[in-house]
Amino acid sequence: MSENNRCQAYYDYVESMRHTLGYLSLSELIDIAKRGNVILDPMSTLISKDVIIGAQNRFYPNVTIESDEGGRISIGNNNVFFSSTHLLAVQGQIEIGNNNIIGDGGIRIKANIDGAHIKIEDDGRYVNNPEIMGTCHFGNGCQILGNITVQNCVLAGGGSFKSKDPDLRGALLKGYGLARNLHLEQGQVINGRGHFSDDLIELQSAYH
Repeated sequence: MSENNRCQAYYDYVESMRHTLGYLSLSELIDIAKRGNVILDPMSTLISKDVIIGAQNRFYPNVTIESDEGGRISIGNNNVFFSSTHLLAVQGQIEIGNNNIIGDGGIRIKANIDGAHIKIEDDGRYVNNPEIMGTCHFGNGCQILGNITVQNCVLAGGGSFKSKDPDLRGALLKGYGLARNLHLEQGQVINGRGHFSDDLIELQSAYH
C-alpha cells in the first residue's frame, strides 16, 4: 500500500469512528473554525454533533465535549478550553456563557444524571483539575481553582478576577477536597483543605 493510500485509509477510519460515536467529522470541525473559532488540533478534538457552539472560542488539543441520551451542551463566545477538558451531558444540561477560561490544568464537567443542570455564566475561571457535577449555577466572574469536587453548589456573580476590589468579584472556591451543597455570595471565598463548609467562608480581601 502506498503512503497516500495508508493516509487515506487512516483518515477514512477516523471519520468512520467519529460518525459511529456521534462526534463531528473533521470537515464539520473545520466548519466550526470558519465561524471564527480556533481548533488547534482537530484530530484530538471530539465534539458531539448536537453541541451548540458560538464564535471566537479556542480549543486546545485533547478536548472532549460530548452529549448523549437527552443531554444538551451550549457554549457561547470567546471561551478558552485548555487540554484535558472533558464536558459530558447525559440526561442533563451544560450551559457555558462567554469569556471563560476553562481547564488549564484539566477539568471535568458532568451533567450525567437525570435533571442535572450546570450553568456557567461569563468571565469566569475554572482551572487546575476541578470536577463539577450535579446542579450548579456559577454567576459572572466566579472561579473554581484547584482539585475540588463541586456538587450542587451556587456561586453568586460579580466582577471578574481582574476586578480591583476582590470583595466585588464573583464567588470563589479554591484549594482541594469536596464542596457540596454550598451557596456563596459575591466577594466570598472558601479556601478548602480537604473540607469545604459554610463556617469557612471568608471575604476575598482576606487574601489580597
